[in-house]
Amino acid sequence: MKTLATVVLVSLAAVAFSALSEDDAFFAKLAQAGMAEVAAGKLAENKGVSAEVREYGAMMAKDHGAAHQKLEKLAITKGVTLPATAGDENLAAMKSLQSLEGVRFDQAYLTSQVKAHEEAVRLLKSVIAASPDADTKAFAEQLLPTVEYHLRAAYHLAGQDDRTAALSK
Repeated sequence: MKTLATVVLVSLAAVAFSALSEDDAFFAKLAQAGMAEVAAGKLAENKGVSAEVREYGAMMAKDHGAAHQKLEKLAITKGVTLPATAGDENLAAMKSLQSLEGVRFDQAYLTSQVKAHEEAVRLLKSVIAASPDADTKAFAEQLLPTVEYHLRAAYHLAGQDDRTAALSK
């Protein structure tokens, strides 16, 4: 019987650790994406050709900056250390954007925004569906409508209004 109890306890600990590491990964991915969005948004504010792209960039910098501050507070309460940088992949994408000018910049920025926000919506929905932590789930639920709004705006600016309907599914 002691052996069975030990196996059960070890199994429960493994499940708990697994859930924690998934939430830790969520925190890290969201933090890196948020930092990248702030930096890219500021870049779009300055390099965007169209007023709409500049305004969208300003909204990204403001909204993602505010979300990052909330994420930092939640991470502290959960004992999670967030990454200090946006990560190699995001930094490479940023470098690529910095090299572009004019309409090519606007197009590449909007394409990256559509991709990034589609990924963010998927990530948030998966955390809402699977996270065992109520605070993490609530944070994702609170953030999702804003990220979906950003995605709809990115679709619109990129001329992909027909893709907006997929968000309601």
